[in-house]
Amino acid sequence: VCFKRGFGRLPACFAIVLSFGTVNWVEARPVHRSAQSAQGLLPPAPPASILLPAQLSTKLVAKLGDHAGHRQAGLVCLPNGSFRVRDFVFDENAFHGLVDQVISSEKPNSEPVLMNGAMLNISLVSIKSKLCARSWGVFGQGDRVSLSGNVKINFDWSFKNQLGARQASTDITLDLPRSDPAPIDLLLGMSVRKLLKIILKNDVGVSPVRTGAP
Repeated sequence: VCFKRGFGRLPACFAIVLSFGTVNWVEARPVHRSAQSAQGLLPPAPPASILLPAQLSTKLVAKLGDHAGHRQAGLVCLPNGSFRVRDFVFDENAFHGLVDQVISSEKPNSEPVLMNGAMLNISLVSIKSKLCARSWGVFGQGDRVSLSGNVKINFDWSFKNQLGARQASTDITLDLPRSDPAPIDLLLGMSVRKLLKIILKNDVGVSPVRTGAP
């Protein structure tokens, strides 16, 4: 029920509440609710500082069965077979996930460059390695995972953002000393991390991209 209080004033509205045979007058006031609290239907707006991630495209130019280097074992690093690309990366999806993971881990450093609209393409072209499991042990009963030696991985890549575009073919080399060996499943990630730093820093010393690269 509403009553007009006077000229230029808003009407006063009251709700009639019946309680045990008596009539109580309670002034009705508007209830203010945020959009988020209204049944939780609207999600909160994202902070303005959040940047959309770069558009990432990856490709395995090298075949999983391609030769990828020589395996050695023992204290004097005797020949012990060979490596294939599949020893370094499981498949195309695994490569894409690995690159994406490296970019995410480098986000504090890469965010100013990987701004909205950035496009990054990385292709793994070839792997050459000479790795030795020095702690192989008698009949291979020792540490067969920790490897020392060197790896060279060739990547074709292109990068484009609001500031310009570049593309190149880059060799990433890892030298693993005997005192600091590493398992083979970490080597590709280490190489991608070095490549990303080159891309973000606009390093020199990279050759023009070869024909047919993305």
